[in-house]
Amino acid sequence: MDDELFDSLESFGSEPAELKLGSTFSGKGPGFHTLRYDFKPASVDINKPASVDISSANREVTVSLPNFDGAGAAHTVYKGSHKDYTKECVLIIDHTTGEITLEKLTTNVQLKSTRNAVEKPQKPVVQINPVLSEKNRTATVDKRLKGKIQTKKTS
Repeated sequence: MDDELFDSLESFGSEPAELKLGSTFSGKGPGFHTLRYDFKPASVDINKPASVDISSANREVTVSLPNFDGAGAAHTVYKGSHKDYTKECVLIIDHTTGEITLEKLTTNVQLKSTRNAVEKPQKPVVQINPVLSEKNRTATVDKRLKGKIQTKKTS
């Protein structure tokens, strides 16, 4: 990541460049927010629009990302909270105009994926009803076999 920044700045040469303070320093204009999530499953379809729901009352944030058709769950859902930044900034470099702008970051959002949104659908439960002769067989469930039925022949 440091190499990317160096490569971006290298195109300006070794001469000092003018740094412009953005509108966030005067309290006007849009805010800049960061979102951090724990992981993104391969089933997320980046070509479909996602949704963000922000609750100002309890500072909760919900992000819903659509999955590919047939992925099991329709969406991957992240939940978390947001807090205000106090000192952090972002450097914006416009390579077309050569303008460099420093903006204050407004909000940090920490997200974690919710389990049931990314789980595969459960396989249907198959009922096994063994046919046992009452006289010479008994059925037992052995816990070590995780519920599989064992049949034993009795004399």
